[in-house]
Amino acid sequence: MSRYRCPYCWKTGNRRTLAWDHIIPKSRNGCDCSENMVEACRECNRRKKDKTPLEFFVWLADIEHFDYWGFHHATRRKLLEDLVKLEFDARKHLKQSHRVQVTFAER
Repeated sequence: MSRYRCPYCWKTGNRRTLAWDHIIPKSRNGCDCSENMVEACRECNRRKKDKTPLEFFVWLADIEHFDYWGFHHATRRKLLEDLVKLEFDARKHLKQSHRVQVTFAER
């Protein structure tokens, strides 16, 4: 069985332990298209709710649920680069293909 990695917490899983997540939530004008979907662990999928990937990452670090500083500095950089690319690509697709502008939530 293939192994996959959650893009938010980097836990490994398989098709049974991961669930489809909207990168940009539907409540924030996201769509069900493949460019806006990613497989994430069920815990991250449930906790992310209506946050974008970067908002979710900041929220996890803020509540000290995710030990970002426990990673090697090169791994931390790669994780953030991956999240930025994931969110940027989804926003770009929504803007170009669906003419939807995603705004940042004020929390």
